[in-house]
Amino acid sequence: MKLPLIPLASPLGNERTIAEIISRVRFQLGEELHFLNFFPLLVDPQDKLSFDSPVILFLITGGTEKMGAAIEAREYILLVHPAMNSLPAALELRTYLEASKKRVQIVTIEELKKSIPLKVKVREALSKFLSARLALIGEPASWLVGSHLDEEKLRQKWNISVERAALEWLIQSWSESEPVQDMGIYLTRPWKGVEKGCLPKVLRLSAVIEKLAKKENYSGIALSCFDLLSQTGQTGCLALANLNNSGVPAACEGDLPSLLTMLLLSALSGKPSFMANPAWIDRDQIVLAHCTVAPGLTSDFSLSPHFESGKSVALEGVITQGTYTLCKIAPSLEGIFFSSAQTLPWQRKENLCRTQISLKLPEAEFIKHLPLANHLVITPGDLSEELKEISVILGLKNLSHF
Repeated sequence: MKLPLIPLASPLGNERTIAEIISRVRFQLGEELHFLNFFPLLVDPQDKLSFDSPVILFLITGGTEKMGAAIEAREYILLVHPAMNSLPAALELRTYLEASKKRVQIVTIEELKKSIPLKVKVREALSKFLSARLALIGEPASWLVGSHLDEEKLRQKWNISVERAALEWLIQSWSESEPVQDMGIYLTRPWKGVEKGCLPKVLRLSAVIEKLAKKENYSGIALSCFDLLSQTGQTGCLALANLNNSGVPAACEGDLPSLLTMLLLSALSGKPSFMANPAWIDRDQIVLAHCTVAPGLTSDFSLSPHFESGKSVALEGVITQGTYTLCKIAPSLEGIFFSSAQTLPWQRKENLCRTQISLKLPEAEFIKHLPLANHLVITPGDLSEELKEISVILGLKNLSHF
């Protein structure tokens, strides 16, 4: 994805000077040029230009305000330089555009160079997020009373659809599926109380769900895993871990707000995300725990029975140490919480879900006061700047500031 950069100059401007300025700016942009679609100079455009992306208007001279106002875009970045009435033109144009509720920034060449890669990264992530097709297998868990998501609002707001698949269909397809011959990395991992016959069963389940995701080209899947457990005695933990590891966000308990968050984070990071219970919060520490994790997020993992039921197979992972982004889109679709967090040493506890991680999060106690419901999501790296940009684009209130 490339951002359009359009140089604008008054017909009264000196052609040679203008050409020299454009040449100098192209040189200064250097490596960032490959992120840009650099347009020819506009001095008297005949056709109205329209863009479904941010547009960079390089106001080389004064007298370019009317030309800039005639260009349609979702967001405007006004590039200025310290001569030829460039800044005065930008100030005039900014006031006009903001009166029309447009998002506008005035930047120097140095500021533009810093912001271009982030803006391109955000747009590429949003291209995967907006208009996504999600699958819900079964229904959300009955205890997720605060996690209800208005699917019609989701469709109208971001053109994201939720399509249903009956849990009965999954169980029948699973029962009719061929046995899995290759148990892959799981056969070589430590087993802690897991019955040998469980692994082939949950791997068959994983294969059925992966086939559905691939066939229907779903962007993400949420599974009613406890209903599955009550009807079959088997968990979806390993199936969800496989999906997340393969690049398809997959949420436990049919939790759609968490699935949305996983989809957004994975689109930004290019890596799996981990959905978990905030098991405990104490000052600047938060402990997350759940019975599934993408193996790609771990430095080591083993197979254990599911925590609450003691049945089937769950993943007990040691998540790789480092910096993570903690995030949640509010079930109301009106707000988003995000923060970078650093892993802390943690002694695993037997009275929590199998995969556990402790994070240092400044003012973690504030999470208790936010309308996020249960479950938070993490992914590797600090994506705070990207999520600030996305919260504005998506019209989400930033719940990270109090």
